[in-house]
Amino acid sequence: MKSTLRRTDFLFIAVLVFSSSLPAQSNSSDAHLSGKLTDLSGYGVGNVKVTAQIANGTNPRIWSTVSADDGAYLLAIPAGHYRIHFQHSSFVARDVILDVAASANRVLDLRLEIERVSEHVVVTANAQPLEVDRTPAPVDLIGLQEIQQRQAVSLPDLLATQSGISLARTGPIGGLTTIFVDGGTPASQKFSSTARPSIFPGAT
Repeated sequence: MKSTLRRTDFLFIAVLVFSSSLPAQSNSSDAHLSGKLTDLSGYGVGNVKVTAQIANGTNPRIWSTVSADDGAYLLAIPAGHYRIHFQHSSFVARDVILDVAASANRVLDLRLEIERVSEHVVVTANAQPLEVDRTPAPVDLIGLQEIQQRQAVSLPDLLATQSGISLARTGPIGGLTTIFVDGGTPASQKFSSTARPSIFPGAT
């Protein structure tokens, strides 16, 4: 009786192992595309989305994977003519047309260029005054007490001590003063010879 049970268990395990190996055998003809994605300095770029799609568009299916922290990736795809797309928010997207054969191991290493920062800056203004603690932008507040402590006689004298601001003056006090904020485009303004506390936020 015990030997019969053992034989039954053995047959059950054998059938289970055979059935579980069928999917692996059916995909044995898949090609393996692998490689490493790096920046121009040679460092690995992680979290790059790698997608593969039949280039002629006859098959809408998309195979995809994501590169590891060191930039390595691996993608199993059937044989065919593919468009491989590499996408990362901080880098310029890349497309590669590639033919892969059944059961082939293809290596595709790429260097990705950093995406350029947009040169267009949009400046908006509020219709109503906004309290300092409610604005998301960094704000430097110059009050009456600080003005009196510095004994400043002109607005440029006060702005010159603020971080991110540089000035270029032409002539004596009351002449043309050019303001550079965070290295941006200069703004020129002719200031009066005295600093008036009422023009500063929070001043009285």
